[in-house]
Amino acid sequence: MDWHSSVSRPHAPGGDASLFGQAGGPLKLLRFFCRTANSTRSLLCALLATLPFSLAAHAQEPPYFVTYSHLLEEPGNLEIATKDTTAAPHDANAYFSPTMEFEYGATAWWTTEVYVQGQATEHDSSVFTGFRWENRFRVLQGDHFINPVLYVEYETVNHADKSILEVTGHDSIADLQITNAEGRPDIEHSLETKLILSSNAKGWNFSGSRRRIRSGCRRQSMQDR
Repeated sequence: MDWHSSVSRPHAPGGDASLFGQAGGPLKLLRFFCRTANSTRSLLCALLATLPFSLAAHAQEPPYFVTYSHLLEEPGNLEIATKDTTAAPHDANAYFSPTMEFEYGATAWWTTEVYVQGQATEHDSSVFTGFRWENRFRVLQGDHFINPVLYVEYETVNHADKSILEVTGHDSIADLQITNAEGRPDIEHSLETKLILSSNAKGWNFSGSRRRIRSGCRRQSMQDR
């Protein structure tokens, strides 16, 4: 188990620039991804086509990386956003790794999110790398000095994943140098739980989380592919 804490001050609403507002490198890899995706990955390619209309509208939530505050998505709201990685690692092929995020406010006390991930590597191929399902539950109604939130995440991701959504699990640049054929058969399943404690004070938000992770890895056989 480990403990993470973050502090932020609310800022004016605003969305992040979409991928199509960036330089031409990501667009080149995006075209490569859609051109090489086969029929079994057509759904992911179709999701990528929605990128121009995707807005990272996290105005309500502080911009934390390893934890959350007690603020949840408004009930009935569906937010679609992207978290993309584009890189040209040393001694490795350039790649584009898009992640589509679907966040839904199920109730006033429950927000659920699904992440769908893939990547395209130059001089290699395009692969679907997995998905994550996050859930956050408000324990108490209303605002309190300390607002507890329960967090549960299940993920199934193969070793070809290059999204770098987690702080842990990326030991060195060697992780980005394996080929898609080498990484795709190894699939990791994990269940992560967190207790998030969040508090607002004088315009600042203070949040911390204690987490526990259970994970396992299996190699996909030729019959399963």
